[in-house]
Amino acid sequence: MKILFFDCQSGISGNMFLAACIDAGADQARLAALPQQLHLPDTSVCISRTQRNGLAATHVKVNYPESKVHRHLGDICKIIDGGDIETAAKNTAKSIFTVLAQAEAQVHGIPIEKVHFHEVGAVDAIVDCVGASVLWHALECEQAWCGPVSIGGGRVKIAHGDWPVPAPATASLLQGLQTRFGPIDRELVTPTGAAILTTLVEKKQPVPIFATTAVGYGAGDMIFDAIPNVLRLFVGEATETFEQDTATMLACNIDDMNPELYPHILECLLAAGALDVSLTPLLMKKGRPGMQLSVLAQPENVHTLVQLIMRETTSIGVRRHNVQRFKRPRQSVELETPLGLMRFKEIIGENAARHYTPEFEDCRRIADKSGLPLREVYQQAMIFVSTRGTDDTV
Repeated sequence: MKILFFDCQSGISGNMFLAACIDAGADQARLAALPQQLHLPDTSVCISRTQRNGLAATHVKVNYPESKVHRHLGDICKIIDGGDIETAAKNTAKSIFTVLAQAEAQVHGIPIEKVHFHEVGAVDAIVDCVGASVLWHALECEQAWCGPVSIGGGRVKIAHGDWPVPAPATASLLQGLQTRFGPIDRELVTPTGAAILTTLVEKKQPVPIFATTAVGYGAGDMIFDAIPNVLRLFVGEATETFEQDTATMLACNIDDMNPELYPHILECLLAAGALDVSLTPLLMKKGRPGMQLSVLAQPENVHTLVQLIMRETTSIGVRRHNVQRFKRPRQSVELETPLGLMRFKEIIGENAARHYTPEFEDCRRIADKSGLPLREVYQQAMIFVSTRGTDDTV
């Protein structure tokens, strides 16, 4: 899987993203042709090589006629829809502007259709956001991640006055991303840069291990003494594709409950939506033997499962913490076997190889019905899937 990783140690702006993509190998002709494709008169894109603190980088500048036009989201979407660019790039560009409009609507407490853009409605911002979409799709990356985003400090002048960094809309857009103030007192993240990040970047999944295939440096307009004002962009191939998500682990230690109750409690927890339940023997205080009950849950089921634990066990407290999970892609399939219809777990491994394991409950059902030993039913099911193709899934 081809991925991008944003290293935002000097923040990010729209033109920094464009420049980093070009520096990492994206076709600059696509960007140069964009003003004409969007039917923006007297607008051009200048792409040049430069340096920031001795570091070679690419710089992008959009030249356009000055205008006091304040556009609404609908106006910008019309420009995008009327452009001669791929549909996928149009949709991504409209997503970027939609999150911008949502942030402005939230900040000002107005409906999204009443938002009129100031700085981000200008022609250069339109080229930045649409250009980001075009280059993103040109690089053919499937997902993007970023490290902590440096947002700078101090104050910045915007259409609504003098504000502390980050500006209100930028602060709203950065929600869900790791951020840090500094390393200098200047505005390092623009609204367009923040909108590009929040639209493209995975916020909940951890960064996969990847092999770098290209590195791009996109220069910002300002020059700082302390740091090179560049966005560093890594293009890479994830070495193995795993599904990833965030779950909640619930746990409690119990040393004063009849052990005959545990099977019932485990069944209740699984029926209530627990992803996994386990028991671990413990030696607790005063040398008493006990059990740790561990329950893996989706965040939305935590409250229900905690209530069940407190009701069905003697525990008087439950610990919780979030865990990041790496999972092989899997799905449940039904196959017609010599023993009858059975459910199997289809697991996709390395190089898209598929592995199958029979569902225990189906094995037990067939064993009870046929009179065969459960062990033999399981073995026959494994022999069946090891010798079959994959075309007869039901």
